Amino acid sequence: MKPPNPQIGATIGGYRLRRRIARSRWTSVYSADSENAPGKFAVKVFDLNESNEEAIGTPDEQVWRHRFDLEARILGAMDHPGIIALQDRGCLDDGRPYHVMPFINANLAYEIKFDVSQIAERRRRPPIRTTPIEFYRAVSLLHQIVDALAALHEQKIIHRDLKPGNVLLTRIGDGRAILCDFGMARWGDQVFDVPDELIGSKSYVSPEQKKDHAASDARSDIYSLGLIAFRMLAGKLPADGERSICGVFESMPAGLDHLIAACLDPEPAHRPGDAVMLQAALREIQSSPAPAT
Repeated sequence: MKPPNPQIGATIGGYRLRRRIARSRWTSVYSADSENAPGKFAVKVFDLNESNEEAIGTPDEQVWRHRFDLEARILGAMDHPGIIALQDRGCLDDGRPYHVMPFINANLAYEIKFDVSQIAERRRRPPIRTTPIEFYRAVSLLHQIVDALAALHEQKIIHRDLKPGNVLLTRIGDGRAILCDFGMARWGDQVFDVPDELIGSKSYVSPEQKKDHAASDARSDIYSLGLIAFRMLAGKLPADGERSICGVFESMPAGLDHLIAACLDPEPAHRPGDAVMLQAALREIQSSPAPAT
């Protein structure tokens, strides 16, 4: 039998739940206040979706419990301004785990919005947008995401679900990027998967990860990063086989265009090996003059 959901207004480990802000098959995320600290917090609880109730006690539930624990351990191990911090963790009275992070209300999906090709995935929000964001803003965000991803890759952590919705922003328009949602992550040989499961999000997953998630590595994150960069700079996701932004944005600096095209190579061996390899190139690009508009 499915355990009851935490109630709005209930207190978990000193955090009073205000509202549920996100839901997946296996988790619920609540905004919360603390009895002991100022500010707002996000409390993520291991919580079965009603449609998933038949999975209680099955190997699938154990996989997701392991993933939930791995996410908390990854966040606890990292100390980087571009990676969401773990501030607390514990268990409910019924044994279900939870962990606590800072509450950040915005994400990149709300700044770049949805591509027209994602209309089937779109629910109520954010709306469709078909124009790029400002060049310097896009390059700055890309740099920030790569810096955070490089810190992960240095520790052999593969995110496996990079997408605009998993890039939090401290503020829309000029806020800092912070990576979140490590529920699909792999840490070295620590990985918990279900056979034939799609790992990642359809619009931002690499070809090899879509085909066989066991084949994913740091280069799979690089492909997803390339899609995010293309979306920000071109104002759309690439069509099949499209890799150059110059066809959409003629003034795109050649170095940046080539770098993004390399990230989007369908062959993992032809992409940069990891995010560490991208940092120096992006720093050089970030200091170059903005293209004419």
